[in-house]
Amino acid sequence: MNVREIFIRAVQNAQDIPEAVRSRAQEVGEIREAVLTQSYLDFLDRGSWEKTRGPRFAKLMRQRLAHMLPFRDSRTLGGCIACERLEYDITVDIVTEAVIHWETWRLGH
Repeated sequence: MNVREIFIRAVQNAQDIPEAVRSRAQEVGEIREAVLTQSYLDFLDRGSWEKTRGPRFAKLMRQRLAHMLPFRDSRTLGGCIACERLEYDITVDIVTEAVIHWETWRLGH
């Protein structure tokens, strides 16, 4: 199975993602392959996010770190799906074929 199929199936099976997004899983654009390295996790754990980007961004980075930390050194897939004026940025663990993190961003900002 190719990485696109893995990503789509993981999104379609993720019950915590809104149904409107799950039903559009096949509309995902580019699929990014990555390894969750310690240096990336350290980047997420920077203490200065609040001062440099504000409290919402700092909270998002803390959530992302909490979700991704158990998957350190794991291969992941990432992709974005646009739905209802939001972009859903979704990360999937390639081994378990499960969504490990998702976040939303307003389109056009």
